[in-house]
Amino acid sequence: YQSEGLFIYLCFSHLILQVDPDSSASILSETLNYWKEMNLSALFQEVDRKLTKYTSLTQVIFNQAEIVTVLSEYIPRGDALSLQPMLELLAALATDLQQEFTPNLKPFLQILMSGPFKIRYSTF
Repeated sequence: YQSEGLFIYLCFSHLILQVDPDSSASILSETLNYWKEMNLSALFQEVDRKLTKYTSLTQVIFNQAEIVTVLSEYIPRGDALSLQPMLELLAALATDLQQEFTPNLKPFLQILMSGPFKIRYSTF
């Protein structure tokens, strides 16, 4: 820490006390902000309204169940315009939660395989 040209040593516990826990932006909120400007589809705007309140990593971690519910509800309804941003939000959530996302992996794979990425067999 530098103050008026002097270097002052602060122990780690003092540095931690100066950090605002809500100051670290989440990848989910950054992704949402990016797509908010890029995608104006009605379905994505609904998702944006429901998720825009989660701006920090702390909020994402504590409200992960609600975020998972929103994405689980809207991804199967995704269309050509809204699917890519919603899948990027899912990837961002997985990045923010890291190991805590693991219990949600199987349900989301089932959602994706039964909806947007349904395997269709062609008949020749």
